[in-house]
Amino acid sequence: EGDLPLLVDHFLRVYCAANRKPLKQLQPDVIGILEDYPWPGNVRELENIIQRAVVLSRGELITPEQIVFQNEMNRYVLDVEQRVRAGASLDELIAEVRRQAAFAAMRTSDDDREKAAEQLHISLAQLDKIIAGADASAT
Repeated sequence: EGDLPLLVDHFLRVYCAANRKPLKQLQPDVIGILEDYPWPGNVRELENIIQRAVVLSRGELITPEQIVFQNEMNRYVLDVEQRVRAGASLDELIAEVRRQAAFAAMRTSDDDREKAAEQLHISLAQLDKIIAGADASAT
């Protein structure tokens, strides 16, 4: 665990430079989240997490929402596979992805609907429809 902050700092420097982004900082609670993770993978998993966070982050700070562990990504992929096996239509799956994206945007924008809509490049009306459960693809 003592090496974790040093490794994170190293990977931040590498991937900010590789992506021509200014050096990003972590929100204070991000290191705690990383330290609490059991690390079933290895240093490569940490590297992938930091690389993804650098690419996904828009501002100067990397937030907890941008830290996605491999087991969480696998769970989402498996859920889609399970839904397909259960007979879900493509429209149903797309509507679910829209809802998940809307809720993620709301979380990352501190529940500011205008910021969330802007983040997703959709109108406020579209965001409201998605959150209400209606499919906004027609608007």
